[in-house]
Amino acid sequence: MKARFYTLAMTLCIAGFIVVGSSWVRAAGDDKKAAAPAKDEKAVAAAHDAMDSLKALSGTSWTKTGPDGKPSEIGFKVTANGSVVVETMFPGTKYEMVNTYHMDNDRLLVTHYCAEGVQPRMQLVSNDNGVLKFEFLDGTNLKEGEGHMGGLEISVNGEQLTEKWSYIKDGKVVGETPFEFTKKS
Repeated sequence: MKARFYTLAMTLCIAGFIVVGSSWVRAAGDDKKAAAPAKDEKAVAAAHDAMDSLKALSGTSWTKTGPDGKPSEIGFKVTANGSVVVETMFPGTKYEMVNTYHMDNDRLLVTHYCAEGVQPRMQLVSNDNGVLKFEFLDGTNLKEGEGHMGGLEISVNGEQLTEKWSYIKDGKVVGETPFEFTKKS
């Protein structure tokens, strides 16, 4: 009796899996018929151009003298088979931070691994005249209303690299910090 019940239960489970599975496949196929939203080809090209310009920074180090007279550095490298640019800020200090730039399909994202222990993500919103502008998208380890980096502008002009970081609290920009770096020889 128990064996017959077990066989019946297994048959029902398999039959249910097939029905559910075929419905899922059918539903997934139906989704593919829906029209994809039109892409903004100019924005897609700007994102890919911005990623290329960040990749071009690979192998360079940049320095600035802080208010305490000590130098601060940042450096860039390309990793993950050319799909990620890693920027290390202030290496070797207790405030060392990392930014990763990568494409997410046709948009460029940066994740800032902050010394505050939060990881805000920002999306490229413009690439005008060599100025890459990123705005807050989302983040991890963030509590509602908690302050965090939420905007970044990067520009390179010859031997000068400028990064302007925006700090957001309660959804509003409450401060901006510019960093002016010179290419290290």
